[in-house]
Amino acid sequence: MTISHAFALAEVPEARLERLVDGLAAQRISLTTVAPGNRPPLPLARLAAAGVAVGLGCDGIRDLWSPWGDGDLLGRAALLAWRAGARRDQDLAAALELATAGGTGVLGLDGHGLEPGCWADLALVPAETVGEAVVAHPPAPWCSSGAGWSPGPDAGRSCATARRCSWVSGSPSS
Repeated sequence: MTISHAFALAEVPEARLERLVDGLAAQRISLTTVAPGNRPPLPLARLAAAGVAVGLGCDGIRDLWSPWGDGDLLGRAALLAWRAGARRDQDLAAALELATAGGTGVLGLDGHGLEPGCWADLALVPAETVGEAVVAHPPAPWCSSGAGWSPGPDAGRSCATARRCSWVSGSPSS
């Protein structure tokens, strides 16, 4: 079972939060978040320590709820890190982890990642560190979905199809 948003979890008193997080972990209930800009972020470190799976996504793509959804998960990871007060590279990496692998934990999927034999979609971005990628969230000029490397179908536009990186533009030389 997955609870979407769970915004109120970030606003409950400490004693109640501990009981709620323990209950989520015991019942194997996962959470998804969109890193809302107007609400406190989920207590991500506490959820991770308890073993609660959390995934990060984009809720609504320029819809009536909000014009800010664009499908860019790297940008969403940046927003989550900023809202959570991330300052260290490991905190920035944790935000990216929720955007990349967090969904596999929520869905209970195994066999993903960058190990031999695992399933992985890749997006290359012009950044020297994970922290730089999250903070700058540059466009990903090339992506792979198991069928080989290719530029995105619409330079600079969000890909709506499954198994493609969120934003693509440019070429390998750019």
